Amino acid sequence: MSRWEWGAKVPAKWTALKAPDLEEEPKEGQVPAGIKTETSTPTWNEADLEFRYYRKELQNFMTHNPIMRILQPTQIGDQTGPVTAPATTDNKLEAIKILMNLLQEASLVAGAFDADDLFRPDLRILQLSTKERFDN
Repeated sequence: MSRWEWGAKVPAKWTALKAPDLEEEPKEGQVPAGIKTETSTPTWNEADLEFRYYRKELQNFMTHNPIMRILQPTQIGDQTGPVTAPATTDNKLEAIKILMNLLQEASLVAGAFDADDLFRPDLRILQLSTKERFDN
């Protein structure tokens, strides 16, 4: 068989790829993440459920809080337990320092940000961000 004859052959049947049907029921062997299956009936692991809840709350805080949107913090370690209560101040610079220390204590580090953007919001917004982060 010459080279040009082999190159012109097309497989008799092309197999089509099909996406799984979204309306199908999940198969018995598939278990959602976070469910223990050692027993005959699946049960939730309370610690995992609590971790996922607080992780989601933190994610919501990071994406919706105006100060966090400026700082763009990222997690550098495992989530720690409770952090110390932040001090209150009437000085904008001190309020920013308190917030930065609170983030560091929670194993978060600020990303690249413009300092002018951080100093622009009202002191009250900085105080609310610190309080909200501490309460979460």
